[in-house]
Amino acid sequence: MKIAIIGAKGIPANYGGYETFAEQISLVLKKNHDVLVVGDGSNDYQEKEFKGIHTLNSNYIKSKRPIIFYHDSLKIANEWGAEVSIMCGIGGVFSIPFFRSSKMKIFVNPDGLGFKREKWVWWKKIALFTQFLFGALFSKHLICDSIGISDFFKTKFKRTKNIFVAEYGSDLNTIEKCMDFNCEEYLKELKITKYNYLLVVSRLEPENNVEIIIKGYLKSSQKSPLIIVGNTNTAYAKQLTQLASVNVRFIEGIYNQNKLSTLRFYCQAYFHGHSVGGTNPSLLEAMGSGNLTIAHDNVFNREVLDNKAYFFTNNNDVVDIIKTIENENNKDMISSLKEASKLRIQNYYTWENIARKYVNIFNSVIND
Repeated sequence: MKIAIIGAKGIPANYGGYETFAEQISLVLKKNHDVLVVGDGSNDYQEKEFKGIHTLNSNYIKSKRPIIFYHDSLKIANEWGAEVSIMCGIGGVFSIPFFRSSKMKIFVNPDGLGFKREKWVWWKKIALFTQFLFGALFSKHLICDSIGISDFFKTKFKRTKNIFVAEYGSDLNTIEKCMDFNCEEYLKELKITKYNYLLVVSRLEPENNVEIIIKGYLKSSQKSPLIIVGNTNTAYAKQLTQLASVNVRFIEGIYNQNKLSTLRFYCQAYFHGHSVGGTNPSLLEAMGSGNLTIAHDNVFNREVLDNKAYFFTNNNDVVDIIKTIENENNKDMISSLKEASKLRIQNYYTWENIARKYVNIFNSVIND
């Protein structure tokens, strides 16, 4: 099968979720299929191949001209001879009608419910919601990355036909994976010690509920520091940094995988406040590290964690959960929750499993 992936900035992955998805799923798919990843005009990688994956770039930059970028990427995939194309993101739905006569079948992965993000002004929210509506109307095939997103399309837009679920993937994070990296030196540099800090890795935006986490932490008797990884260059993030103290530490975004893996692997507990997404990559990575997870209570997080975690909705919940995890009598329960997270990744969210789901979906449509 000839499979194209569009909508990411490109591979090798140096950016975020879509790029990691494109690279990781392609590395599995290429074993039995011909795979192309179409990047955008800002991608530094100009070679035509990466680890056995075909690579081409659009002349357009996604962040500057998204609609034209998606249209051009579909055109490139079609000319390459793709039988199926995975469109990462909803931004290219307006181009789908132009490829109706093509033999290429387009599968749209709409990602999370971006129009619900509080950072957008009202007209941007309407524009994004319209894209979701047109995605429901124009996309012949939808692949949602969680049951929660699939249910949204079914209930809000009454879209029930040709809607599938294939999640995001991850791997187990073992400290052996970064043996060439001095983990202890890095922790010393940050002035934290193993299993004696709480961790947040998140974009600092209202819908990720970092403010609730911080205020709950400050109300608790917890002495271990709260480490918050995330860029602080937005107005809202700067507001949050006013809550910084000796124990509430903002250390900006980290893009070195060894550093992130170290922080995840050695934290006492991981806070996950995301509330508008589907299967969140950061949550999967925390689970793969065997973290005790304290997550915002919503359908997406409960689905991913299979309810095997602590859940909060407000500051007082955070206080109560911190008290619970500090209690020595709860050690066995905490150990079982951590083990359940690793098993959930191992048994359900591996890239091999996710790639198999995609192939089964493609085959069901092609052979229909």
